[in-house]
Amino acid sequence: MSKEPFVWVPKLAPSAERKPLMHTTHDVILTVDYHLEHLEVRWLNCANGQEQRRNIPTDRRTIVRLVDEALAEAALVGGKVIWIMESTTG
Repeated sequence: MSKEPFVWVPKLAPSAERKPLMHTTHDVILTVDYHLEHLEVRWLNCANGQEQRRNIPTDRRTIVRLVDEALAEAALVGGKVIWIMESTTG
């Protein structure tokens, strides 16, 4: 099991072998829908069940700030951040 606080899960082809994404009750899950000028983010804190939605600009500084904030929240309870990138274009 990885000790990294951030988990990268690349998109797999439908025919690729799939492994279950394991998360714990301590993790923060960011589900992200990319648009040219903004990201729609669904933030789920698995520790307390709180869910929020955010709409942020699509630029490096804002994205890094989002991840840093999620890492800080997850680290308080020994969790990690899981980033799930939604795709509506295939």
